[in-house]
Amino acid sequence: MTNYPRLAFFVSGNGTNAKAIIDSCRKSNLNACPVLLISNNKRSEALFWAKSYNLRVEYLNPKNFSSLDEVDRLHLNILKNMEVDLVILAGYLSKIGDKVIKYFKNRIINIHPSLLPKYGGKGMYGVKIHERVIESGDVETGITIHLVSGEYDTGNIIAQKKIKVLKNDTAYSLSQRVLKQEHIFYTHILNKILSGEIDLGNLE
Repeated sequence: MTNYPRLAFFVSGNGTNAKAIIDSCRKSNLNACPVLLISNNKRSEALFWAKSYNLRVEYLNPKNFSSLDEVDRLHLNILKNMEVDLVILAGYLSKIGDKVIKYFKNRIINIHPSLLPKYGGKGMYGVKIHERVIESGDVETGITIHLVSGEYDTGNIIAQKKIKVLKNDTAYSLSQRVLKQEHIFYTHILNKILSGEIDLGNLE
């Protein structure tokens, strides 16, 4: 297990995507070693369940620091100290700092519950995205996994999965169906990344 790539997770909410990935690792369905979970929300449920999984857990809210640069340095120091190989965003609502992005170039990935570039950018998260899909009358939505850049939801796309919008869907029902697929799709794409089938350095 110690020779497997070491994973860190950034989470703001319940962290169900992170939990699904970690469970896959524990069941040996994903050859990786989860070692760290960082949250900017002290009420995040992930801060509690991650401890039971023996991950190092850190609460760092950028609002409590004088600058993003300060928390960026702390994030980088923790990630380096834990010898992290891949950084996984799973519902993290703050920006990742430039130092972390530079050091982990092509090694930070995020999942977004829409077919980017539709319904991406600052403020577009959670049920807000699904409300927009319903309001727009879209017949399909989906999931995007992408590299993280300095701007919200603009990094190179790694993979996308389309999901039909049902006639009787509400924003809530759609969000639940999409989230269920996210848990499967995130692990599936991570497997392809870790096996070398997807090369993050060669994305266009």
